[in-house]
Amino acid sequence: MTNLEKAHRINRILMRKLHSVCEEYGITYYYDSGSLIGAVRHKDFIPWDDDFDISLLKEDYLKLITALDDFCKKNKDVYLFYSSPQRYHTCNFFASTRIYTRTEGSPMLVPVKVDIRPLNCINNNERDIQENFILRDVAN
Repeated sequence: MTNLEKAHRINRILMRKLHSVCEEYGITYYYDSGSLIGAVRHKDFIPWDDDFDISLLKEDYLKLITALDDFCKKNKDVYLFYSSPQRYHTCNFFASTRIYTRTEGSPMLVPVKVDIRPLNCINNNERDIQENFILRDVAN
C-alpha cells in the first residue's frame, strides 16, 4: 500500500468520525475544493489528493470546532490543529495523531487530515464587502 493509499484510508476514517459528530449536533457541511471535484469526477478522491476538504457556514463551523474539541479530548487518536474556536485562523484541521504522510517529492511529514473551512455570507453592499475584505483572514 502506498503512502497516498494509506492517507486515503485514514481520511475515510476521519470523515466517518467527523460526519458522526456533525449528525449528533445537527451540523451541515459541504465537500469543497479537491474533495468536491473528486466526488463528482472520480466518485472518490482525486487520485493525487491526500486530504478531504469541507466547508460550512460560520455558525456551523464554530459549533463543529467546539464539538470536535470535546470529541478530541475523549479520543486521543485525533486532534484539532487549532483547539479553540476563539483563535484567529482562517481554517482548521481535524487530524490523526498516529498517521503522518509525505507528499510525493516532499521531505515534510504532515498529519493525515481533513481541512475545515468556514464560509461567510455577506450582503452585496460596499460596507459589508469592505468589512469582509478587512476580516477575510480571520475566521472568528
